[in-house]
Amino acid sequence: MTLFNHEFHRERFESELLFFLSNVKHTADFMSEHSRRDFHLPLEIIDVIYLETVHKNYKFLCSFFEITWQVEEFAEIRERALDRSGGIADLFELDATELIKKLDPLTRTIAIKLNEFVSGEMAYWMFTNDQLFNMVMEIEDDGSIPSHYFNF
Repeated sequence: MTLFNHEFHRERFESELLFFLSNVKHTADFMSEHSRRDFHLPLEIIDVIYLETVHKNYKFLCSFFEITWQVEEFAEIRERALDRSGGIADLFELDATELIKKLDPLTRTIAIKLNEFVSGEMAYWMFTNDQLFNMVMEIEDDGSIPSHYFNF
């Protein structure tokens, strides 16, 4: 995105950033739980909603940071699942597994870009949200987030 687009989408970016960081543990657990389960099982509605939300979050952040996005539109995934089930289920564990395979590697890539971006605006983030700033500054070079953020 250009500088103009970064500023134009700033409010949404900050919202998506907060969602990403506040849900990184839940997203990791969700991905682990729904990887390689019984492919024929339909997903619960709340899981479909959550997966779609994560998909939208990652898509926006990838666009914002100019990370290559090679993931199908969520509507296409849902349509394929509905066709396969004869209209019975929105998504199956198979669909979740296939989508997770594409989203999971993006987690660390997005985290690295977040660190770079926030590092470039240290004064702003230290003043605006010092907790977020501290968390992002602790992201490792490989994109991992220290586990002490997840021990409640």
